[in-house]
Amino acid sequence: MDKKVDRRIIKTKKTIRRAFADMLRVKEFDCITVKDIADAADISRKTFYTYYQGVWAIKSEIEEEIIDLLDKDLKSVDVSNVCNNPQLLFVRLNSIFGGYSDFFDAVIANSSNMHLIRGMANIIDERFQNTINAKAKELNIEERKLNMIIKYTITGIFYIYKDWYINGKTEPIEDVCKDLGTLIFDGINGFSIKHIG
Repeated sequence: MDKKVDRRIIKTKKTIRRAFADMLRVKEFDCITVKDIADAADISRKTFYTYYQGVWAIKSEIEEEIIDLLDKDLKSVDVSNVCNNPQLLFVRLNSIFGGYSDFFDAVIANSSNMHLIRGMANIIDERFQNTINAKAKELNIEERKLNMIIKYTITGIFYIYKDWYINGKTEPIEDVCKDLGTLIFDGINGFSIKHIG
């Protein structure tokens, strides 16, 4: 009996979250109401409030799940390896975000909601800095410069990821990661065609 109830709860929450993602495609987050989501999910407002205190609670739940996954993932990361190959972080983000494709597709489809992604990028930046600053001496990089590298890399990864999504993920993720690595290590010159002779 409990398993049936659990399945029903999971199914209802998924329906509510999918409706939330659908609303994000057409409305700014601040303009989405409980009624919008309840109508889209074909449930009553009472049912909605059984699971969530408000629209903000859905966003918070999704963000917390993603941040928790990233936190666990970052703890297992060899930081010096990521510093040498920042594109590995891109692959990890893609793996985690893949489970939340409805949410990310919706946010990216409606540019007025990009502040949600920026908010998550800031949290990831903060968590990653806490992890990596502890290894600053081991990496033999001045902390100020290391912070600059982290901010540059994380911001770049998020915007490249957004463009990859918007353009329909037509390129293999491996190609995007390779180009990202070239850009981070060699800058614009890494993409120049050098003529010899």
